[in-house]
Amino acid sequence: MKKYLLCIILMLLLLTGCWDQRMIKDSRLVYATAFDLTEDDKIKATSVMRGFIAAGESGGGTPRNELVKATGVNLRQTRMNIDHKIANTFNPSKNRVFLYSDEIAKQGLYPYLDIFYRDPESPLNSKLAITEGEAGRILDLRQKENTLIGEFIEELIISGEEHTVVPKIDVQTVCPVFFDEGKDPYIPFIQLNEDTENVSLKGVALFDDDKMTGSLDDDESKLLLILHNKTRKITRIIQKVHENEEQEIENYASLHVSESKSKMTVTPLSDGSITASFLVNMSVDLVEYPLDKLTSHKKVEQLNKKLSEGITKDANEVLDKLKEANSDPFGIGRELMAFHPEVWRKLDWKKEYPEIKMDAKVNVEITSHGIIN
Repeated sequence: MKKYLLCIILMLLLLTGCWDQRMIKDSRLVYATAFDLTEDDKIKATSVMRGFIAAGESGGGTPRNELVKATGVNLRQTRMNIDHKIANTFNPSKNRVFLYSDEIAKQGLYPYLDIFYRDPESPLNSKLAITEGEAGRILDLRQKENTLIGEFIEELIISGEEHTVVPKIDVQTVCPVFFDEGKDPYIPFIQLNEDTENVSLKGVALFDDDKMTGSLDDDESKLLLILHNKTRKITRIIQKVHENEEQEIENYASLHVSESKSKMTVTPLSDGSITASFLVNMSVDLVEYPLDKLTSHKKVEQLNKKLSEGITKDANEVLDKLKEANSDPFGIGRELMAFHPEVWRKLDWKKEYPEIKMDAKVNVEITSHGIIN
């Protein structure tokens, strides 16, 4: 027994181990990267890396963004060219945000993501967004007030997710949707005001496969998420309910959606057409209504009706825009594939989708209108 244990110990001592490692001290960590196209169709990458301004003998320092740019025929070459411009090694494994210009998105986004799916060190949980105009211009700001630009954009997108303005999506979750015949992605869309240097959420970019084909503003994207049953903790709607009140502010009501449930029904009809209907039941808190006059149940019911009619109209306009963009974010095609395979096999879905009938019906019920009766 002792000889057996001795042999095991000797074997363990003689075994050699190997591992792959990258020392942080030898790397330059990237926090955000933007991609644009040059006039000769090369890729221009703009990356911000974390640096520090030394505080002197007391130690510590102030964080700052260091900006580096390079061009190449593909993303790997841009990385290599950036590597040639910096000390230590360019390391994007901690990248938190990827920005793509709408010019790239309209040509097709997947070729600009392919590199991340092949590299085991890629940051697949990174946020991604489409920018109106040149993406690198946003990173050129370096920081917004006291927040470094990379952190600012990430926090902007996360805030949009929590306020039901943009979907919760990242590099990993967008990939399978690109290759799904029966569903299309929608991705946060941000813009830069060149005059004020203000960066804001514009809404969402709509896609047909991996190509951007349209967009929705922030109010429309909120309705898209409501129809898609993807409301988050905070969902607020400003709705016009009157036309000719004495003050313009009295024509509007502000709502906080406390509960929302959407049901999609896809029906192939005997004449070969297809309908997709959405029924949304929504409970809301009335958080602003300057006109007041909610002293009776009848008045509340009248307001419920106006809100239901107004939001239903807006929701159907969103559905029309989805068909114009030939974008199927709800997975209507996936529904046909799963439950009506005999119908799906006969369809040329990309040609059929813009012609299907889509309609929404929203029922709004005010369950609270604050402490004022």
